Amino acid sequence: MIFPSIQPPYWAPEGHSQTLIGHLTGPKVIFYDESKKLIPCEGDDDQLLIKYHERDTGKWILLAHGLAGSSESGYIKRLTKLALERNFSVLRFNHRNCGDSVGYAKKTYHAGRGEDIYAAANWIRSHYPQSEIIVVGFSLSGNTVLDMLVRYENRIDIKKTIAVNAPIDLTAAAIQIGRPENSIYNQYFVQVLRLFNFNVARKISEGLGQSIRETKVPVFASLTDYDQLFVAPLCGYKDAWEYYEQCSTVKRLSQIKSSVTLLTSKDDPIVPARVYEGKKFGANVHFRMEKTGGHLGYLSKSKTPLNDSRWMDWYLIEHIQEAFRK
Repeated sequence: MIFPSIQPPYWAPEGHSQTLIGHLTGPKVIFYDESKKLIPCEGDDDQLLIKYHERDTGKWILLAHGLAGSSESGYIKRLTKLALERNFSVLRFNHRNCGDSVGYAKKTYHAGRGEDIYAAANWIRSHYPQSEIIVVGFSLSGNTVLDMLVRYENRIDIKKTIAVNAPIDLTAAAIQIGRPENSIYNQYFVQVLRLFNFNVARKISEGLGQSIRETKVPVFASLTDYDQLFVAPLCGYKDAWEYYEQCSTVKRLSQIKSSVTLLTSKDDPIVPARVYEGKKFGANVHFRMEKTGGHLGYLSKSKTPLNDSRWMDWYLIEHIQEAFRK
């Protein structure tokens, strides 16, 4: 379908208000029929806890959360509800030690762990061999699902992959979030990651837990400081900048042959639009950049056919339905 662009409301006219209001508001969604399963990670002994809902087992949607999120994140649960109403089966993914996965992995997650997305998609494929699978990654997981395609596309059939506000150039995103005008996001992520560390250290006595207890995070640390102190050394990178360089997918997108949709906004305060602008994508990539929408906000002036102002949710569920019809 020809999809209309966002007309922002007066109460969220630009990127910051779109991001903050989009994050801080929304309905509370409760599920009474979710199943839980521990699945093995690819290549090591770690495990992930997934939550899933069976409807039409021939059509599955895998939803992957952003940095410091989980299967309980608002955007994950909203899209799950919309999918279930349309009789699609849904797998809500948790990265290593995120949400209810805490304590089941000896390693931490990061933007380049495409192997974990593959493990979850492969679980669907193994249990429902004839199913069609659509993978949706939000924010950090937008890069991760693309990393999965680059590395595992020849091992599993994915009908479509959708990446929303993906930091495909992690270096550029780190510099962007470090700007003074974006300090609110920098401090928010660091504080939530402090809580992540606390929860992990409480569950795991040695290894990752011990590393967390022995590493002090400065009071006014930035997200890059956190990556430098924790993510890089724990995941085998020389420093944060090597981690960003090696895990960014911006230079590897041309390797992907399957169907991909990239959705972002020009006024995203976290992922700069310039990492997308001027890029020549292949015929398999549908690229859409909205003038406004912020980071996972996408709030519209008028109500969508879903009877709310969340343009992103409407766009995604329509896009998913159209993909399944093809």
